[in-house]
Amino acid sequence: MPPLRPIASRLFEVRSLVRKIHPKKSPTDKYIKTQSHQLLTYYPPDISLLQFSKQDTKLSALGLVDVWYERQLAREKALEARGKTVRGSVTGEMYKPPTDGKAGKKGKKRK
Repeated sequence: MPPLRPIASRLFEVRSLVRKIHPKKSPTDKYIKTQSHQLLTYYPPDISLLQFSKQDTKLSALGLVDVWYERQLAREKALEARGKTVRGSVTGEMYKPPTDGKAGKKGKKRK
């Protein structure tokens, strides 16, 4: 078996192969953007990411909706309609155990 080349030269070879597969779109790109990276980091160009991260009130005109929150709220309402208890509420209410029936510490068994 031939001896292995240094790690730096092997990494350089891998990087050059990756650049052939995923070419940069412009010379100012610092890293290679794959399709999945573009999908995960896409925002419309007229939205400032800083304002978006601070939940600026100027963005309220866009009518953005927190889809996850709405789904959780609908799930909670469905559980309550079926008579189930909601343990982790998104509305900020603490979980309260049901008061019907026995409540308290479990007693020791005596022989």
